[in-house]
Amino acid sequence: MPTQTENRLNELAISMHHNPGVYAVLLGAGISVTARVPSAWDIVRDQIRKKAHLENVNPIPEGNALDQWYRDTYGVEADYSTIIEEAEPTIAGQRALLQRYFEPTEEDREQGHKQPTDAHHAIARLAKEGFIRIIITTNFDHLMEQALEGAGVQFFPITSTEEIPAAEPYAHGGVFLIKVHGDYRKANVRNSNEDLRVYPQTMKELLCRIFDEFGLITCGWSGTWDHALRECIEHSPNRRYMLYWSSYSQPSPVAQTLLQNRRGRLIEGMGADPFFSQLESKVLGLKTAQWTPPQTLDLLEAEVKLCLSNLDRYRIRLQDLLESEADQYNKLRLNFDGWTSGGNLDIRRNQLYQIVQFSARVQCIQATLLKYDQDQVLLDLWERVFLRRIHIDPTPRTDHWPDAKKLMRISMAIFTLHFFSTALQHEQWNYIQRFMGWSYVNSNNRPVTIFELIRFSSEPKDLVNHLLGRDYTLPVQHFTMEQLIGTFDRNWTVQDDPKMFFFQIAEMVMNMVALTKENRFGRGLYLLSDYNRNTTVVPYHLWFTEHEGQLRVLLGENFSAIVTRFEQLSQEYANNLGWGEGGPFEGIATLFPSTAT
Repeated sequence: MPTQTENRLNELAISMHHNPGVYAVLLGAGISVTARVPSAWDIVRDQIRKKAHLENVNPIPEGNALDQWYRDTYGVEADYSTIIEEAEPTIAGQRALLQRYFEPTEEDREQGHKQPTDAHHAIARLAKEGFIRIIITTNFDHLMEQALEGAGVQFFPITSTEEIPAAEPYAHGGVFLIKVHGDYRKANVRNSNEDLRVYPQTMKELLCRIFDEFGLITCGWSGTWDHALRECIEHSPNRRYMLYWSSYSQPSPVAQTLLQNRRGRLIEGMGADPFFSQLESKVLGLKTAQWTPPQTLDLLEAEVKLCLSNLDRYRIRLQDLLESEADQYNKLRLNFDGWTSGGNLDIRRNQLYQIVQFSARVQCIQATLLKYDQDQVLLDLWERVFLRRIHIDPTPRTDHWPDAKKLMRISMAIFTLHFFSTALQHEQWNYIQRFMGWSYVNSNNRPVTIFELIRFSSEPKDLVNHLLGRDYTLPVQHFTMEQLIGTFDRNWTVQDDPKMFFFQIAEMVMNMVALTKENRFGRGLYLLSDYNRNTTVVPYHLWFTEHEGQLRVLLGENFSAIVTRFEQLSQEYANNLGWGEGGPFEGIATLFPSTAT
């Protein structure tokens, strides 16, 4: 059964999800405790210790005893402004003094001290998603600013009353960071008893308006010393949204009174880091639950890039997207199972393009992953939840096989050629190795491999020529290349003529791969090009020479024999088509000098 803390955290997450931007956040010194950043009072006590040392006090008292020593010695209460001014009379000197407390040294950085905490980062990400717009803090440090900047959040800082009139009205949108006690870099820090008792009227009006119009999430703030801030909360009239107060231990008496007067909710027993981290997870989880896949290819590509930019946050969302698109692709295939070869030619031609357009989504996802996952951290996820979910039954292959299934096989030919073209362009050799091992058991309980898909790419010749009104020798290859260059253009980036180049490189590599397993040999448009042709990108044989090492790993121990066999079959087939001597394929050069005899 959920605890009261869990129930209230869930309640807050649901409220933020349904009301994005209506909760302001109030942060006290406790938010920076794990960052080892001192509070203003910590700084005061450190300076008092130095005074005691200069007075030859031994041993130097600590805690309340140190405060009492200062009162007894100087006859007044210690306050921040006086202590700092006594230590450094000039503004420049005060900045230098405070810099030591707030700016990290190299040692601090190595140990992770004086850096934004998990809580700071979670708040920044919630702000980026539009769930938090107003951040109020009593802290002097710059950790919240650093977290917002790191998350790419543009924000309006307000550190003094002079900046309020010039600030953009918060009603116009945007994220606001209000530092009610100032910024140590600007020497406008407020920490004397008088400073904390009464705020300037402009600051008071701004805070009262915010506390009236927004809900409030308080964390790391005791409420004990900040009298003026506490009064602004108490006197806000309407209280449209709830006050939630996160406290690791039992709140101070004044905090309890404030909670009671505002009928607020206490979330007890959580430090700032787990509180905001769990809150972020719950709020964004609710958002993801209502997420639907992007409808256009541009938006789909942007969605995959977003997930890749922060996998710690978006891995589940990316997995859902991969599964969803693969399943939708398979559903389209099932919808074609009952189609026959009869019917209007225009309708059947439209079916072909409909399949291609639908498969464009899986091509877009795959191309984006291959282009940007250079560290191959998503290799397992791609294979497990995407590649192995995509099915197409390649059997039986007879004249009685329904044309609808042949059309669907064309989409898989495009899928395979597109994969190899893009993977080779971005040198994703590990992805290619996984793709080579792809197989599934078909409806006849027979394993199907990639090599059958490669072989298939030449089979529905008459059907494709008929639908497109052509008389090509390799119509499937022509149609596939046209679709890759047209529909899936966004991820080709090599200069000049990379599309045709990598398409034909992919055809050659795929045929070599097929020869490694089943002595299969397909056909390809590469037969229309001389390997020695000085293309606008690079001669083919130069590309193969540069990548011989990777291809040796890919093709295995029979590398030389496979390459030789591929060259022989290519030449024989070109000659049979009349593309050999005197034709467009006038002679085959040895792709790899190491295999020449």
